Amino acid sequence: MGKNPEAQYRRYRPDYTGMDVQEFTFCTMEDLFGRPCALQADRITAQGAGKPQLVVIFVHGGGFSEPNDKRQAYISRFARPLTTAGYAVFSPDYPQYDSPEQFAREGDEQLACRTAGEAIHHLYQYLQAHSSELGLDAGRIALMGGSAGGMASFYAIVQHPEDRYRMLGNLWGAPTHLPDLHYFPPVLSIHGTADQLVPYAQALALQQELTRCGVPHRLISLEGAGHTPIARMPDYLPQLLEWLHHTMN
Repeated sequence: MGKNPEAQYRRYRPDYTGMDVQEFTFCTMEDLFGRPCALQADRITAQGAGKPQLVVIFVHGGGFSEPNDKRQAYISRFARPLTTAGYAVFSPDYPQYDSPEQFAREGDEQLACRTAGEAIHHLYQYLQAHSSELGLDAGRIALMGGSAGGMASFYAIVQHPEDRYRMLGNLWGAPTHLPDLHYFPPVLSIHGTADQLVPYAQALALQQELTRCGVPHRLISLEGAGHTPIARMPDYLPQLLEWLHHTMN
């Protein structure tokens, strides 16, 4: 995937002021080299939130390589408006390469996508099994992901179409090889027209395929924006929340 602009968010600490964050282990699975690894997720809620809560699984990006993880600083930027709107946000880790250099040297993007997709599936299963104790509405779960997290989210649905998501929020991540999309939930994509890492043309190709397959979808195009346009959140956040509310209710 080349040099990832999301690396800039490693310099900052996430700001969870006014939110409750609880870390838990949701599965043990094989990593990219066949080694067993335990995976954690953060449950992020507004302080004093009521129950049951609708769920957003938000998958971090970062080029499928550490040290990117479930606490990339921009995760809290999305968690704040989502929890304020009454959602419980779950930010999971997934198996990655040890470093960007290792990914560049020996990385397999499709393997990374498939493996991350399996991790998302395990989290989905965990939330279904523990919905009562967590105070969740397990029938209303949305999946969102940024960059590599968006691509992994596509694979999660492809590999496990039995997992019933209400929508997919695809943030500047479009697969190079498009899968069969006929059984996909509604898809909202956000993409910068000047994205040098995941070309805007891939986002347009995705829209064409979604149209062909009859999947409800929308593309929010950010004119002149590059990859991971967090500074442009005011331009798309209201539309993202509107789409989420519409598909979850």
